[in-house]
Amino acid sequence: MSHRTELTFQDKGKILAYMENFNPAQIARKMGRDPTTIRRIIDRYKKTGKTKNLPRSGRPPALNNNEKNALINKVTQDRCEPLHEVINTLDLNCSLTTAKRALHSVGIYSHVAAKKPFISEKHALARISWCEKYKEKTAYDWAQVIFSDESSVEIGKQSRQIRV
Repeated sequence: MSHRTELTFQDKGKILAYMENFNPAQIARKMGRDPTTIRRIIDRYKKTGKTKNLPRSGRPPALNNNEKNALINKVTQDRCEPLHEVINTLDLNCSLTTAKRALHSVGIYSHVAAKKPFISEKHALARISWCEKYKEKTAYDWAQVIFSDESSVEIGKQSRQIRV
């Protein structure tokens, strides 16, 4: 009969509504919960006037939800900014490791950016005009063509790998 799940706000409201006409054992059968759980909710309500759970023991998280969301938003907006600078910009009081764990929990990881060939404005226009020139070719025409690999050269770009 034990579910091991926390009761929702709505379930606690149902318990309080049923409390007027039923005893804890009957409420437990109706809701499919353990009678002890029902009694504890009723006792807590009689004692404090609320059904909200008490704060749990243990160390609180270094980042609250608002800080974690701000970190995620900032990192997704500017993916190339180093994490330690993001932490300083947001004025977060956490370590680099804590920030990484928060990002990992939502599937954001650091990795080396894929290399893309540097294409100047002139090259881009030349590619577009080439496409316009040959757009009427059929699949049969393209089957007669043999393409060779190009080698790309980057000029004026950073030589080191960029992490995102």
